[in-house]
Amino acid sequence: MVVLRRPHFLAVTVGSALALAAACSTTVNAPPLPPPGPTEPVFNQAADTSLFFDDFEGYGSTADLTTGPAAKYWLKEGTVALMNTGGDFTGGGKFARFDYSAAGAYANDLYTIKHRSPLLDTASVVILTYGVRNTGTAYTGKELIIRDLAGSNRFVLLTFGNLITPQSLQNCWYNTSNQPANSTVPPLGTTPTWSRDGLPAVGGPSPHFLGGNRGSPAGEYSARNDGLWHRLTYRFSKERAGGGTGRMEGWYDGVKFMEYIGDDPSRCEHGQVWTWSASNTVWDNDLYFIGTTSGGSPWNGGALVDMDGVRVWLP
Repeated sequence: MVVLRRPHFLAVTVGSALALAAACSTTVNAPPLPPPGPTEPVFNQAADTSLFFDDFEGYGSTADLTTGPAAKYWLKEGTVALMNTGGDFTGGGKFARFDYSAAGAYANDLYTIKHRSPLLDTASVVILTYGVRNTGTAYTGKELIIRDLAGSNRFVLLTFGNLITPQSLQNCWYNTSNQPANSTVPPLGTTPTWSRDGLPAVGGPSPHFLGGNRGSPAGEYSARNDGLWHRLTYRFSKERAGGGTGRMEGWYDGVKFMEYIGDDPSRCEHGQVWTWSASNTVWDNDLYFIGTTSGGSPWNGGALVDMDGVRVWLP
């Protein structure tokens, strides 16, 4: 199934944040998703290799996510449900919903079990695509985490970025007053960002951003909580010339919002883009769908976050 090119109309729940969890909803037709950007990777079923895909159509109930014959997850915690209301991201009817409409709600998570492949050991490029919908107040948490067995070597994809760590990398785009360095840089807080641990194994400043023992990239972008489906595409590239020389790129509805090219000596992020090297462990464990901000709850008045059409693939 080619997820990204499918033109479809979407059913969108409208109403106040307090009414998000109501059983009754009003649906309206939404415009189709924008087409892929000129450089955005698009899955080609005939030529590319899909390592993990879930459009949630194979489940009959929420319990089937973790216990049924088609289960692709080993753990579901918090308020997570299989929805079957039509108008999903892939053109079917089912998707996963993470409910943050109650005060204090935060740890709503799904952990995969079946995406691991030996092909990841030698992969030079890995691509992740998925659809996400935020209805109500803005969700401000970790949207998707890819991690090794220890959980310390991770890609963390965040919603609503603010600062870039380490400071030396932030200085690539902002001055000491946190103002954009030039007219092409968006205001701080709406821009993509990159983060790494800063532990002795890789050098860099403290405090540590994510924990662990080597660099951890974090992609951030200014998402929309408009109740519509949006497409995210990430391309991760292996380190090409030593530590920190990987690449990470991101597209949001066809617009490239993130471009970290760690193997180009002419760029200020050269040597600071930690992905993976010959001894690859970052892909050893699961995908972790929808998390919480570090040390705090993402609840901010009520939100529903939907996810669908998640695919990990090799070009």
